[in-house]
Amino acid sequence: MAHCEWQRGAQPTAIIRLGRKRAKPGGYELLVETDQDLDSCTLELAESAALTEATGLAEAIFNHNQQGVLRRAKAGTTARGAQVTYSKVGSAPTAGSDVAVVVVGETPYAEGFGDVGGPEWAFDPEDGGVPREAKSLDLQAVDQAVIDKVCGAIAKCVVLVVPGRPQVIPPAQLSTIDALVASWLPGSQGEGVADVLFGQRPFTGKLSHTWPRSADQEPINIGDRGYDPLYRFGWGLRTTVSR
Repeated sequence: MAHCEWQRGAQPTAIIRLGRKRAKPGGYELLVETDQDLDSCTLELAESAALTEATGLAEAIFNHNQQGVLRRAKAGTTARGAQVTYSKVGSAPTAGSDVAVVVVGETPYAEGFGDVGGPEWAFDPEDGGVPREAKSLDLQAVDQAVIDKVCGAIAKCVVLVVPGRPQVIPPAQLSTIDALVASWLPGSQGEGVADVLFGQRPFTGKLSHTWPRSADQEPINIGDRGYDPLYRFGWGLRTTVSR
């Protein structure tokens, strides 16, 4: 259990609050008010909902053995008579919800170019020489669809991206997101994620690399001529805790 507590304590420096649409004076803004309804969606994979369970991503982020985002939301809201709605595929009704937490990203992988698109190699002997789908920095199509559906319907929408590298988020989607937060593979601790989302700990994380606007900008590094990424090296919105 000691390693879990250490990991939880390290989360505020590892989780990065990238963007916000509405800011409050003084640097303090509670992303998820615990007296509001919470419509919560986890990572959805294109054809394999079972893979979400197998990787443990949903368990790690939403329902950690001690207290993840989902458990924290339920504990904080049910006592006030509020309702928490949880859906793995973003199919839960959105009517009446005040705030949404949408989690998208990648499934864990050891190394290489991520899991969006084909494998790391262009051909596989079992394919008979047929090229695989190209790799991509984009979010999975199903992830984009969940953001569009939920953030388009609920007034306050927090999107938690759980990738192994920066992923491209279209400007049209950014405009519907009230707060964009980057957690990371392979092992963000669910209780630690909940601490910063619910305002128990401040966001202090900073990007250790540049986050591009599009795949066309890659490779991109600080100091490059015409350096104009979505989020610069060292970017990260800091918050304070007022309670």
